[in-house]
Amino acid sequence: MLTLSLTWMLVSTAVSPAGPALGVERLADDTSLASLYAAREKAWRDYFANSPDLARTLPADFVGIEAGDSLWDDLAETLAAAKASASRGIRLTALRFPRNRVERYGNVAVIHSRYEAELEGPDGRNTIKGHITEVFVWDGGRWIHPSWHMDFDGP
Repeated sequence: MLTLSLTWMLVSTAVSPAGPALGVERLADDTSLASLYAAREKAWRDYFANSPDLARTLPADFVGIEAGDSLWDDLAETLAAAKASASRGIRLTALRFPRNRVERYGNVAVIHSRYEAELEGPDGRNTIKGHITEVFVWDGGRWIHPSWHMDFDGP
């Protein structure tokens, strides 16, 4: 079983917009629900690929919260965790968001989700499941991802 010292991780090979969406209106340019889900998927894929794009998506004051951690991760710790995960050979092989709820407040979108992620690495395959709340902000040209709070279901 893979153990994860990551924070949030999990992004869909097929993002499902299942579940109700609240206040999902177009704000400007490409701020639709589809663009929001695409930005979420890209952030997760960038995490597992240790892509330099992740540092452009997460702002300097980023906060990542995981179940069981007494401290919150900042941007540097999150980027270091992504790098460590990739160097250990952990790959995201499948991700589903079977339930989503989106709340919009001006240029801010909050996604509450259930997730199921399959990871593969040196220790084999592992499926992790839980809840995640992700915050996105439309900065006029793209979605940035200032925080997430993730919990895990038991083993």
